Amino acid sequence: MDISLSLDQKQILTQQMIQTLNILQMNTLELESYINEIAMENPVIDIVERAPHEEAESFRQLDIERKLEWLESTDGQNIVYYRDDEEQANREAGWQDIRDVGESLEEYLKPQLLGKEYSKEENLILYHIIEELDGDGYYTDDLESAAEFLGVSSHQLEQMLFEVQKLDPAGVGARNLEECLTIQLKRETGDPELIRDTGEIIREYLPLLGKKHLNVIARKMKVSLERVEECCTLICSMNPKPGNNFNDRDHFHYISPDVVVVKFEDYFNVLVNEYQIPAFQVNSYYEQLAKTTEDQEVRDYLKEKIRKTRELADSISYRISTFSRVANLLVEKQKDFFMYGPGHKKPLQLGDLAEELELHISTISRALSNKYLQCSWGIYPMNYFLATAVPAGANDETMTQENIIDRMEEIIAGEDKEKPYSDQKIADLLKERGIEISRRTVSKYRGIRNIPDKCGRKQNI
Repeated sequence: MDISLSLDQKQILTQQMIQTLNILQMNTLELESYINEIAMENPVIDIVERAPHEEAESFRQLDIERKLEWLESTDGQNIVYYRDDEEQANREAGWQDIRDVGESLEEYLKPQLLGKEYSKEENLILYHIIEELDGDGYYTDDLESAAEFLGVSSHQLEQMLFEVQKLDPAGVGARNLEECLTIQLKRETGDPELIRDTGEIIREYLPLLGKKHLNVIARKMKVSLERVEECCTLICSMNPKPGNNFNDRDHFHYISPDVVVVKFEDYFNVLVNEYQIPAFQVNSYYEQLAKTTEDQEVRDYLKEKIRKTRELADSISYRISTFSRVANLLVEKQKDFFMYGPGHKKPLQLGDLAEELELHISTISRALSNKYLQCSWGIYPMNYFLATAVPAGANDETMTQENIIDRMEEIIAGEDKEKPYSDQKIADLLKERGIEISRRTVSKYRGIRNIPDKCGRKQNI
C-alpha cells in the first residue's frame, strides 16, 4: 500500500512538473486561452476579476500609450495592431465599429467567380484553391495530395488552378515566381519582341537577373545590353507577391508583448505582462462541499479538481517569477541595445543566463520561447536578444554576428559603385578595423543580408 501511494505521488509530481514546464513555455495569449479552457473543464475554478495592481495598470497604460505613439509612425502593421485592439475595446464597451479595415485576398477573389458557369464540383475546387493561397497569393499545395483530399483528379484541380490564375490581381494562384511573372507577362500589350525576350529571361535567367548579371544575360541571349535593361524594367514593374496588397486575417491579431521595457534617465523598468492572465480561485461552495459531503465518490472527485486548481496556480506563479527573473537579466545584459538601439547587441547565450540565474538551460529556453518584448525601438521576439559571440580580433575580442555584418555594410556603402570590393577586399578592410574574418565568412554574411556579390553590385555610371 505504501509503495502504491509512493508511485501515485511520483506520478502526480511528474504531471505537475510537465504542466509547469508547458506553462512556462506559453506566451501571454496562449496562457490566457489555456486557463479559460481549463476553467471550462474544471467546475471548481472560478474566474474572477483581477484586483487592480500598480504594475499591471502601468503595463496596460504603457501598452495604450505606446500604440498611440506608433500611430504617428509609418509602420502599417503596428497601426493594424492598434486598430484591432481598439475594435476589441469597442466591442467590450458595447459599441459597433463598422470601419472597413481592408479586404482579404479571399474576399476579393471569390466575388470574381460569380456569374461564371462552373459546376458544383468545380466551385468546390475553386474555393478550396482560393482558401489555400498563402499570404503572397501563391498556391503551394501538392496537386496530387490536394486532389486526393478533394476526391478529384490532378488534371481537374490544375484546370481550376488555371481559372484562378485568370483572376485579378495578375499573378495570383501561381506556384512559383517564374509562373507568377509569366502570368503577368501574358497580360502585357505592346512590343511583341520585348515581351518575347522578357519571357525568355523569366524562363531561363531569373537567377542571373537576381544577381544583376545583365551583361551575362545579354551575351547568352545574343542581344544588346540595352534590350536586357528594357526587359528588366518591364519585369520590375510586375508584382512578385500579388497577395501582399491585401489584409491577411491570420495576422490581424495583436502581438501582445509579454514584457515591456521602459527607459528612464538612468535605469530601465521591466514590466511583465500579468494583467492579461485570468485571475481565478477555488469555488467556495465546492471547497466546502468537499469537506462535508458523505458521498465518497463526490468527495474524491472534488478534492482531485481542487488539487489540480492549486497546482495550476503554483505553475502560473512559477512562470511569472521565472520569466520575470529571465527578462530582467536579459535587459541588464543587453542594456546597450535598449539604450542605443539595434546594432548594439552584445554576445549573449542561453548558458550565460542559466549560469547566473542558476537555472537549467532548457528552463531559460522555455522562458524565452514564443514570447515578445516591447521597448522604445519596437517589438522583438525575446530570442532576438541572444547573440553568438564571434571571434573578431587578434586579442581574443568578440563581437556579435550582427555587429560584424553592420560594419561590413558600412564598407560596402562607401565603395566605388563602378569598382565594388571583392569579398577578399572587404575582409582586408575589416581587418584594418580590428575585425578578422575570412573571405568565405564575408560571403556567408552577404547572403544573410541578401547583399549581391561584386558583380551584382557593379553599376555602370
